[in-house]
Amino acid sequence: MFLDQQQAQPRLKYQLALTLQSNPHLIGTCGIRLASADAQEGDIGYELSPEYWGLGYARAIVNFGFTGPLRLITTGIVVFLL
Repeated sequence: MFLDQQQAQPRLKYQLALTLQSNPHLIGTCGIRLASADAQEGDIGYELSPEYWGLGYARAIVNFGFTGPLRLITTGIVVFLL
């Protein structure tokens, strides 16, 4: 599924691993989905390990979404405990 999304033209769905620059340990994942190639609205879903909650990473993910053409972002959160 994710591999097929990488090959799509235009690419509308992205699934990203979240790591820290100081440590390549996986701290979560993030998905960005657009309705169409010229969409100004999209959604971001993310899963973040609980020890990284409250440190600004979710805000950074949403800000990243606004670096492109998006003007409206909806978000979803999945809570998991290790």
